[in-house]
Amino acid sequence: MELVKKISSCAFLFIVSFLILISPLNAFAAQYDFSSLGTASGGFKPQGGRFLVSEEFSQDGTSMYYNDGTNDTVTGMVIKPDGTDLASFDLDGLAISPYNGSYTVSITITADLKVGGTASQTVSNYNLAVSGQSYSLADMGMDFSAFNDVTELRIDLTVNSSVVWNIDFN
Repeated sequence: MELVKKISSCAFLFIVSFLILISPLNAFAAQYDFSSLGTASGGFKPQGGRFLVSEEFSQDGTSMYYNDGTNDTVTGMVIKPDGTDLASFDLDGLAISPYNGSYTVSITITADLKVGGTASQTVSNYNLAVSGQSYSLADMGMDFSAFNDVTELRIDLTVNSSVVWNIDFN
């Protein structure tokens, strides 16, 4: 009987240890860059096999930019899960970088949430002083703590004294 208790205790400890070991694996969110835009279809381009982005986005290495060389303001740029491989996502990091100059930007990120409702953050008149440097939206003052289970992300961007294609998303 004592042997059965020891075996049962060992088995229980093994299972608990295994669960403790694998639980951190589920806690780490996947990190993505914007390095693999596909061909546009139905107003969107597949990105990385899990997301869809507005078809006006173009590739710039591991970044993407909204390919509009005319307007200084664009509203409603979309990033969303593809609905097949990904139903929703948590946004905890997004960065932008100025291309070929320094610019002052205003940006609003609005998310539709799986549970209903929206979350939104705005940063106004932020100076992107160093060309090519990546500026985290969180470091710019955005708080993404409410951006969980996002089903669609909309981005409004204004670039003072320039056009939106001079801003890379990374």
